Amino acid sequence: MERAKFYDTVRGAGAGLFGGHLSQAQVSGIEGILNAFVRFGDKRSKTLAYALATAYHETGTRMVPVREGFAKTDAQARAVVAGRKYGKPAANGIVYYGRGHVQLTWQSNYKDTGDKIGLDLVGNPDLMLDPEISARVLIEGLIDGRWNGKKLGIAHYLPDDGPDDEKNARRTVNVLDRWSDIARYYRAFLRSIDASGGIPKTVVEPAGPRLVPGPAPVPAPMPQPGKPDILPVLLLLLSLIEKRRKAEGKSDAGEFEIIRKVLEQLRGAKPAEPPPLTPINAALGNAIGQPLNGRKTGIGVLGLLATSLLPTLFPENGEAIVKAFDLGAADGAEKLANGTSVLHGIFGALAGWGVLGKAEKWVHLILGKKVG
Repeated sequence: MERAKFYDTVRGAGAGLFGGHLSQAQVSGIEGILNAFVRFGDKRSKTLAYALATAYHETGTRMVPVREGFAKTDAQARAVVAGRKYGKPAANGIVYYGRGHVQLTWQSNYKDTGDKIGLDLVGNPDLMLDPEISARVLIEGLIDGRWNGKKLGIAHYLPDDGPDDEKNARRTVNVLDRWSDIARYYRAFLRSIDASGGIPKTVVEPAGPRLVPGPAPVPAPMPQPGKPDILPVLLLLLSLIEKRRKAEGKSDAGEFEIIRKVLEQLRGAKPAEPPPLTPINAALGNAIGQPLNGRKTGIGVLGLLATSLLPTLFPENGEAIVKAFDLGAADGAEKLANGTSVLHGIFGALAGWGVLGKAEKWVHLILGKKVG
C-alpha cells in the first residue's frame, strides 16, 4: 500500500467519508488500524475495508477508541447507558459499556476477548481505549466472528470468490444495526485500498511514546520543613563545661555522661502529635512555637545565665561558641562578649515569652481546654 495515496483517496470528495480533510488524530487512528491489520489480519483487502468502516461508524468518524456516547469520563459513559441492560454495574462495580473502535459491551465479551489476547479486560476494561489493543480486538474479532453467536467471521459474508453479503456482514459486530450505512463506508474504503496498491505489508511505527491507560500515579508527598533543633547547641555547651571542669580537676564526669545520654535520646526521639498552641505560644507560628513549647522559660533562663557567665569563664572557647550560635566568625573573648550581649537580650525576651505563655496555659486549663 502507498499510504500517502491511500490518504489522498480516502479524504477525497469522491470517497464521501471525511469531507476533504483528515485531522492528525484521525490519521493516527487509521495508522493504528493498518498496523494492527499487518500484525493480526488475514491479508484480505475486504477485511481491512470492513474494519475501517466499522471503526468509522462506531467512533463517529474519529477513528480512535472512544467510550460509548463519546463520553469523556467513566461517569459520563455510565449516565449514557444507565437504562440499558449492560449499563448496570457488575458485582465488581464496573460498567461494561461500549469501549474501543468496535464498542465492546457486556462483561462476558470483555472476559472472552481478554482471554484471547492475554489481558485482564474484566479488571481493567479501559485497556480497550488503548489504540493498539483496541485495533487488534477489532481486526481479530471480525475475522473469528466471536460476536455474532455463530462464529462466522467476516470472510463468510464478504468472500473472495463470491458476492458480498453486506447486510449480514454487520452481524459480525452488532446484528443489523445501521448495516446499509456501514456497507457504504465499506465500499468507499475498499476503493481507496485498491487504488493505493492493496493492503499494507509493513508496520509504520508512530513517532513518540505510546501511552497505555492505567491507574493514575500516586503523587509523592511534599517534603515538610524541619523543626529547629536546639539540642546540638546544648550538647556543645555541655562539652565546653565538661572540658572546663576536667581542666579544674573536678570529678563529676559521670554526671555529664548521664546528661549527654539524655540529650542524645531527646534528639532521636519521635515526637507525639502536639496539642494545639494557645494564641501567645503560637504568636510566631507553629513552626517556631511547637519546638519551643514548654521550653521557652527554661531555655531563656539558662540562656541568660550562660550569656552572663560564658565570656568570663571560657574566653578561650569564644570562637566555637559564637559559631554555634551562627553569629559569624569570632576570635576570642572580645567577639564572644559582643555576641553574648546580643544573645542576652534574645534569651531575656524568650524567658518573658515563656512566662506569658505559661500564664495563658493556666487560664486555659482552668477553663478545661486541652492546649499545648
